[in-house]
Amino acid sequence: MNIRSLARFCVLVTVVVGGSVVAQGTDRLSLGGWYGTAQYFQWKEDVFGLEIKEDGMLYGIGGQIIEQPIEKGGVAFRLQIEGCLGVVDYDGYNQPAMTPATGNTVYQILKTEGDVGYAFPIAAKTSLAPLAGVGFRFSRRGIGADADWGDVLDFSWNSDPIEVQYIEDWWSFYGILGGRVVSKIGADAVLFANIYAKYPFENTEKMDTFFGDYKVHPGKEWSGCLEVGVKTGNLFVALGYEALRFSQSDVDSDAVAAVFQPESSADIVSLKVGVSY
Repeated sequence: MNIRSLARFCVLVTVVVGGSVVAQGTDRLSLGGWYGTAQYFQWKEDVFGLEIKEDGMLYGIGGQIIEQPIEKGGVAFRLQIEGCLGVVDYDGYNQPAMTPATGNTVYQILKTEGDVGYAFPIAAKTSLAPLAGVGFRFSRRGIGADADWGDVLDFSWNSDPIEVQYIEDWWSFYGILGGRVVSKIGADAVLFANIYAKYPFENTEKMDTFFGDYKVHPGKEWSGCLEVGVKTGNLFVALGYEALRFSQSDVDSDAVAAVFQPESSADIVSLKVGVSY
């Protein structure tokens, strides 16, 4: 199944399941809808003590379903799909010479996650749900001195290979452990907070460079995220932070080069604003 087919499938599941979610007052969090998101994104790599850094804004849309009882026990679950695009600043080094260089990096990101658990009342109008689930994240990263939004919207990146000179495709399948606290704070308002730890089953990175194609497996490390939001009526807003961590990968080599992914990290601060139906 390719990335576009996966995205269509996830959207279909979100629409079908979300269409069956009916608001049941504020005795539960019942959030099913679409949102826009703006994210401050920062990426760092440590290459033999030299730092490569990228930072800037990504923008996207997503759909999610969250169900959790508040005042009695019951099943809680979440389904989410999100896509983001953007151009960020690149401050690093030319490869393989490792001479200082600046430019732009294009990102195309697709993420889908799901988790399920059981909610327990822990206080008046408040419940806690331990959760477990799985997730998938695909990220296309294109580094080029003249990369711009035209390249962001070109999903093939074959029309102008000069602008995007170096492409990485990342796939990560991971498990999720965490919890959600939901609290009724008004006649028609619900506060929710999610906290998750994530550990990859598999990380794969394919590099398309000017000196050849290579495939490596970035090291597995714990990552995590925290999100706090409020739903009032049919509107919701949420603020989140996600930390992604990767240790150094294995080495893929040929007669031309030996390639690896150095220790890397991403820090993402996000704002979501959406409508729940």
